[in-house]
Amino acid sequence: MARSGRKPIEIDLKQVQALAAQQLSDQDIYTILGISKDTFYRRKKEFCEFSDALSRGKTLGLANIISKAYQKALAGDNYMIKFFLERKGGWVKPGPADGHSRTMVQDDKQKNGKDFTIGPAVREFLESFGICDDKKK
Repeated sequence: MARSGRKPIEIDLKQVQALAAQQLSDQDIYTILGISKDTFYRRKKEFCEFSDALSRGKTLGLANIISKAYQKALAGDNYMIKFFLERKGGWVKPGPADGHSRTMVQDDKQKNGKDFTIGPAVREFLESFGICDDKKK
């Protein structure tokens, strides 16, 4: 006996991954795919291949952007060097209340509750990029 009801909608998982790689929202993705919100979230919940394509796409897209920023940092882009130290290296830039508004220090207290001292070699390296001008030793 023939099954009644609608035919399942075919969704191209490569397209899903490509759209997710562009860091599009779920709403943008289901709108572009031409499927309903309910279909999108049902597929995301019930089919691991679909949710994996979304996750893989988001991660690959972000990895590509991070790679570009990293390459710029390696090429000497001071902004990107500061970005990586602050965002990925756990460094913070104290505010004007500290009296060292341009000083970069590692916020190691947040990680393990201990003070962190920048050694002379690291200080010299950071000063060469104009990042660390703290005179404390």
